[in-house]
Amino acid sequence: MGIRELIRELAGISTASTTGANSVICTVDVGSVDKTKFTCTLTPVGRLDKYYNARLTTTEGVGNSVVIIPREGSFVMASIIHENDVFVSMVEDAEKIIIRSEEYGGLVKVGELVSRLNAIETAFNNLLTEYKTHVHSGVTTGGGMSGATTVTQTSIETTKQDQLENKEVLHG
Repeated sequence: MGIRELIRELAGISTASTTGANSVICTVDVGSVDKTKFTCTLTPVGRLDKYYNARLTTTEGVGNSVVIIPREGSFVMASIIHENDVFVSMVEDAEKIIIRSEEYGGLVKVGELVSRLNAIETAFNNLLTEYKTHVHSGVTTGGGMSGATTVTQTSIETTKQDQLENKEVLHG
């Protein structure tokens, strides 16, 4: 073991082994999460050293990855790939999760969507029933006669949550 490794060991700074990565529990420094570069600064628990520019993605940018942005001040598990090349591998408290990109916006709250769709479907069905049974009363002038209106539109079946929900990706 060289002088460098002895100093790091005395200081409690772990070094990456040649056979794999070491892990360390850290806190995310407040104000250090860069949401454009997807990096943050980490302070290992019980130590004074810091890991600057710890990666939140495996590669630069979001690309085709899943990015979990940790809440500032929360605990994370960081994998030390090599010396100061650190990757946040698990988070205690996520502020935001990005899957591939932010192009489509947030995930749908399925329960709320089903409630809104059911309200629209019920209102439509009520209007359809009123339209089909509407009669003009009191029409006596001329040869006209009013009766029930003929409509070919049928009622809409109410939406069920299972019709919309992908149970493989859950959130809340």
